[in-house]
Amino acid sequence: MLNLIYRRVEVSPEYPVCGGANEYVIHVFLDCPMAHEVWRVSGLNVHTASHASFVAWLHDVFMLFMIKQINMVAAILVGLWQARNKALWNGAITKPHGVWRAAVSSLQHWAQTCDAVEVGGVSHAGSMPHVNSVASLVCRVDAGIDFAMGRVLFGAYLAISEEGFITAINGTLDCILDPLLA
Repeated sequence: MLNLIYRRVEVSPEYPVCGGANEYVIHVFLDCPMAHEVWRVSGLNVHTASHASFVAWLHDVFMLFMIKQINMVAAILVGLWQARNKALWNGAITKPHGVWRAAVSSLQHWAQTCDAVEVGGVSHAGSMPHVNSVASLVCRVDAGIDFAMGRVLFGAYLAISEEGFITAINGTLDCILDPLLA
């Protein structure tokens, strides 16, 4: 949200899902009451309190969980972000069980349709299934700056709107570290 405010897009700094605190990454994924409920419903023993940053929390997740659980954490994080976007752009509030079901469905579809591979230092997954209409394709792209490592990162995924995940890619971009690019 702060990126939008910095770009002079007129939006409220309040988090649109709960209407509470200003939108910060740690609030979106951990502190928001809706996020707390999603983590509770997931059955994952995810501690959402007492972390100095989202990166510190994520580090703990990678240290404590096995790959199957880490994949579920990733699916939940995507689900929470999608719920945030629906609330912000469409005014639609997704219930915690809806976020949980979407995460499970996305992860199951991903597991069924793709094998992860790495080509030239860029990770991507999947192969393109038959698509009936280009209009049914959804592509989401995001970028950010990792100031600690001095690099610009990107990620994108492609999905069929009704059926779920198709493929994803992420990596680094060779460009200047300009906050407006993120």
